[in-house]
Amino acid sequence: MSDWKSEQEERLNSLLSNYTDKEKKRYKLDFVEKMFPRVYPRIKDDDEMKVFQNFIDFCVDNIPANKEIPSNQKKLLLNKIARYEHHVRQHYKLTYKGFYIALFLAIGVSLGLPIGAALGNLALGTPIGMLIGVGIGSALENKAKKENRIL
Repeated sequence: MSDWKSEQEERLNSLLSNYTDKEKKRYKLDFVEKMFPRVYPRIKDDDEMKVFQNFIDFCVDNIPANKEIPSNQKKLLLNKIARYEHHVRQHYKLTYKGFYIALFLAIGVSLGLPIGAALGNLALGTPIGMLIGVGIGSALENKAKKENRIL
């Protein structure tokens, strides 16, 4: 297993070294880069290892070295990364920076509208909801950071 890991890590790093940080973000390659060393030690059983290996093999095989990703391959790669990102959040409780703030900001705004309606001033309820959402999101973000769950 460790031979596979070191070989794929080396291949992945050599492929990703051709991309700028902006390009890595655009194609979600930054997730793949950060996730690899964080998820691998957390895998407990053979089935999970197979899922992880299939995902990494797929990424390594489908990330072109010349930075020109054809649109059909790009769509397939982004879809696969998005599905595995969801899997990582569900099974390993790992997330990316800003996830909780964005999530609870939206929830806070949706809760702020009824508060504003109850107060008779929608313009007042929205910022109240935003503050509540950002506060909860920041607290969860800090908790995740302390538990080393931020990618």
